[in-house]
Amino acid sequence: AGNSGYSIKLYLKESAFVGYNYVVARVVQNGTTTTINNALVEFKPMMHMTGMSHSCPVEQPMYNQDLNGYSGTTTFVMPSGSMGNWVYTVELTPPGSSDVFSVDFSIDVVEKPEPRLFSFTSDVDAKKVFVALVEPWDAEVGINNFHIVIYEKQSMMMWPALNGLTIEIDPQMPSMGHGSPNNENPLFLDNGHYEGAVNFTMGGYWEVNLLFKDANGNV
Repeated sequence: AGNSGYSIKLYLKESAFVGYNYVVARVVQNGTTTTINNALVEFKPMMHMTGMSHSCPVEQPMYNQDLNGYSGTTTFVMPSGSMGNWVYTVELTPPGSSDVFSVDFSIDVVEKPEPRLFSFTSDVDAKKVFVALVEPWDAEVGINNFHIVIYEKQSMMMWPALNGLTIEIDPQMPSMGHGSPNNENPLFLDNGHYEGAVNFTMGGYWEVNLLFKDANGNV
């Protein structure tokens, strides 16, 4: 990281994709194998497009002893490609220092065959809303955790969490023309996260329809 005397390694749970990604940065003192656990680390991803640039939602990292690194998340909102490319900047403030150093990683972000992120513009207040799937990571027959995170795009650089919504889910299996019982509507946790349960009663392709209401009951 510049001339800070530290190196940064970046890890993702899987290859970067459009949606909610787990990201870990490890900070190592140069010339040693010592991992630093008391630095300040910030994630600053940026999509560079022709004539403009924008960021995306980020949950800034905190040190995770089990992962031996600074663990956070990034919700990439578009893939790399002809429209532009992602540069993932990790900023480091070493222990006992006020100096900020940075490292830029070029990251190829792909669109999964089954999308993990959807966006829409609210008919009520014209908010640009982004909904990312957190769980299930690999859906199974039976009751699965259903966990989503919701953000609002306020500007190219500001993507705050959207809190306080009421959400109803309606899982449907189009090929069979039926839904399922024993689902639990996602409830607000914190920081844009909502969690409930979805029941897939048989194997195959399912769609989980979502209905959102704001604090005033507007759909």
